[in-house]
Amino acid sequence: RDYNDQGDGYGFVHADQVSWFQSEASTRSGVVGLSYFHLPLPEYQAAWDSGNNTGHCLEGICAQGEEAGFYDALVAAGVVATGCGHDHNNDFCATNGHLAMCYGGGVGYEAYGQAGFSRRA
Repeated sequence: RDYNDQGDGYGFVHADQVSWFQSEASTRSGVVGLSYFHLPLPEYQAAWDSGNNTGHCLEGICAQGEEAGFYDALVAAGVVATGCGHDHNNDFCATNGHLAMCYGGGVGYEAYGQAGFSRRA
């Protein structure tokens, strides 16, 4: 899906996608799980605030607005790390004891950024 129900242009993980993920995850065992998505989950903020992090949080964390249970599904499936983008000036990894929640880091020069913020692509 490309857009959320409010039509503001930012898609998020929907309940039916969480159900699909749970179904797929249940067929795999002994696999180290990593998950990548565009918008950070709401739990990214608490992980950053915990102080158990490395990197930079140079702008507000713009998490997906609707909670569909994806975080709990990731933990239950044994996923160990997540990666996201969206906030171009954040490049941190933080953990809350269950997941390492990381940003992909600033990439490219065609999007907004911050003077002096290192690009990695």
